[in-house]
Amino acid sequence: MVEERIRSLSPDNPVVVIENRVFDAKGEVRWMQFVNRAFFDKDHALKEIQAVGRDITELKRIEALLRESNERFSLLVQSAGDALYLADLSGRLLDVNHEAERQSGYTREELLGMHVVDLDVNDTPQMNAFIDPVNDDATVSFETRHRNKSGLIYPVEVRATPIRENGKKLWLGFARDITDRKNAEKFKADVEGIIRHDIKSPLTSLHALTELVERGSINGSIISHIPKIRRSIRQVIMLVDSSDKIMKMEQGEYAPISSRCSLRALFEDIRLALADHLAAKNVRLELVHTQQHLYGEEFLLEDMLLNLVKNAVEASPEGGCVMVTCRKEPPWDHIDIHNQGAIPPEIRERFFDKYVTSGKRLGTGLGTYSAQLIAKAHGGRIDFTTSETEGTTVTVILPCSKASS
Repeated sequence: MVEERIRSLSPDNPVVVIENRVFDAKGEVRWMQFVNRAFFDKDHALKEIQAVGRDITELKRIEALLRESNERFSLLVQSAGDALYLADLSGRLLDVNHEAERQSGYTREELLGMHVVDLDVNDTPQMNAFIDPVNDDATVSFETRHRNKSGLIYPVEVRATPIRENGKKLWLGFARDITDRKNAEKFKADVEGIIRHDIKSPLTSLHALTELVERGSINGSIISHIPKIRRSIRQVIMLVDSSDKIMKMEQGEYAPISSRCSLRALFEDIRLALADHLAAKNVRLELVHTQQHLYGEEFLLEDMLLNLVKNAVEASPEGGCVMVTCRKEPPWDHIDIHNQGAIPPEIRERFFDKYVTSGKRLGTGLGTYSAQLIAKAHGGRIDFTTSETEGTTVTVILPCSKASS
């Protein structure tokens, strides 16, 4: 190869630079660079070649390190979990990474023909940081919403910082899709809202009791109210106890603390808790074969069954009946909750989805969703069948009690 390069010398191309490896006196490999200059006579015949060499081993080492560093940096950028956007001061996109393509749905070529505000739905004031040429060099952070190529709008957290490249100021922006975080925040707020609402009734009962005590109005008749008072206290504890657990279940991060639970006792508590609902609609709650036991976390099982039975009562016609039947089909326990109403067709496929509700003025759409979460956390599930003629049967399927399996 060296000989070929030397032979390529000509009056029009009198200089070639050749880099090659050589062995020094110690037998170590060194990189050398030779600048070869050819001299020709008036007839263009080669007269001589002058060569000047220098050791470039250190330079080669530095180049290799830089190349490795650049490759590593490029790999980090392309594999980053946040979308990266490099823009000039006008907001025109100059470069993006793979995550930017994934989030936006656009190809890199499409994005490089776009402006940062083409992605922003809110026209967020902070986006002016990208297009204000006199903006200071401070990093800006803000939340906004982006719209992808298919029209889907999603929340993002943006952090933009100024950088300089070849003396020019550019903006380097990182956009993180925070859809999961926003959903979790909303779910937490909704659960807390339900607790604030549902906790009022038992606290009101307890408050009324304390007023009676203060007035000295307690007599023998108060004994008949003790079960309801106990239930009110239990409900407050259950509501406070279950909220954090439900949110952990949504993330798959909660394992129930299971024990053997009396199904009959659970349903007697549920009957007491729903006494006003049952009376208001003149609905009967009938229990069949509920002498067995379940295996799970008691408060969570009660919360799950309470939600499902309450839904059944609300869906029943005036004067109807909610029938709860238990059957054991090892290794599963089945609890069938039947009412004479039918689930509206428009929500049947989404019955256990979050925020799905129909016909309830104060419905949150979280009852069946949280019930399914609890069942799955226990290694089970909830199914249903529904029709206009047969009504609705919601079936809770849980692993059999260890004591009875």
